[in-house]
Amino acid sequence: MPVVGITGRSSGVGKTQFIEKLLGVLPGASVLKVTIGERHAEPRIVRNKDELLTPGKDTSRYLHAGAGTVVWISCRREDLPSTLPRAMEIFGSGLILVESNSAVESLDPEIVVFVEGEADSTAAGRGSPKDQSLRIRFRADFVTSEPFDNFDLILDRIKEVMDMSEDRARELIKERAKDNRLACAVAFKICEETGITKLRIGEIINEMDVRIATCQLGCFP
Repeated sequence: MPVVGITGRSSGVGKTQFIEKLLGVLPGASVLKVTIGERHAEPRIVRNKDELLTPGKDTSRYLHAGAGTVVWISCRREDLPSTLPRAMEIFGSGLILVESNSAVESLDPEIVVFVEGEADSTAAGRGSPKDQSLRIRFRADFVTSEPFDNFDLILDRIKEVMDMSEDRARELIKERAKDNRLACAVAFKICEETGITKLRIGEIINEMDVRIATCQLGCFP
């Protein structure tokens, strides 16, 4: 699954606005929000929509902007390495936007965007440690700030990564189809390997004039 990391030097620099802008043109993308703090003795992985839709929360803004699956991690920094893999398992196929400096360092996304700007003094959260944000800015593929003048360039690169996944999917379908037929279980595996949704894989299979065999519950068109 293609992962894009959205990072910044602190809270309130415009990461949420940037993700909302991406969701406006990439509806259905998933979002992982990570909050590092000491408020919870145990790590929390939040999927409940009632909590995610709490007015004022970034997660609510993402859902209203058109996100598919939204997951929120709240944990101490030392608990993130063990919590992050469990949260990532929740997502299915497709593009995942990750808002977090700490998570990005662990996940090594295909694309990293660093949002630079003046922090809002009223913003919640203490932001990332200075040396961590400097490391991420140095490795970022793009640096941007409101009004995100290079947004189209960033979007084109994200679409390129997504297209590369589709090209790989076509290669795998061609390799694994037998007598122009592809078993449903094999199609599921290709979804997992490429990060492409079942709906889109079904469309690609149809475009290639390959038929699904032994389909499970009509998952593919």
